[in-house]
Amino acid sequence: LQYEDQLACAIKLAGVLDNLGRVEETINTWLYVVELDATHMQALNELERLYTDEGQWENVVHTLESKIAIIDYIEDKIALYLQIADIWENQVGNIENAAAAYQSILDLDPERESAFTSLEELYTNHDKWPELLNAYLERADVVTNPQKRLELLFKGAKIAEENMEQPEMAFNVL
Repeated sequence: LQYEDQLACAIKLAGVLDNLGRVEETINTWLYVVELDATHMQALNELERLYTDEGQWENVVHTLESKIAIIDYIEDKIALYLQIADIWENQVGNIENAAAAYQSILDLDPERESAFTSLEELYTNHDKWPELLNAYLERADVVTNPQKRLELLFKGAKIAEENMEQPEMAFNVL
């Protein structure tokens, strides 16, 4: 069969299998579609839906990452990274990966205050003081408002002194 015919048959088969409730075979068929065409958004959307329904969170994340790789619009990428962060934090309980997703948003848009606030809350809620201090220092390097920069440095110094019990580090932060 030609590529287009293989793709069309696989898509049709996936639909039939899905209607029959044969989840594993449906997933495998959509994976075959993605193997044929890594940019096939319908297949990625269907995989995301199926994996979500099955609670296969790491596969959901992998699918979302595949979508991020093929879309161009930054706001769409950011929305997907927010989903990834939520899954890592609330479904899987992997704080480091959730933080990495928020950091990916900040890499795309360093001025995105909501992503930084979410990262700050994540570290605070899980007592990740060294990570929070580092986040404050990194953020202080990219903000353009001098008042905001000073506020971040003071927050970092407070974390070093009170939560990490390292007053000399607090002094060095300032």
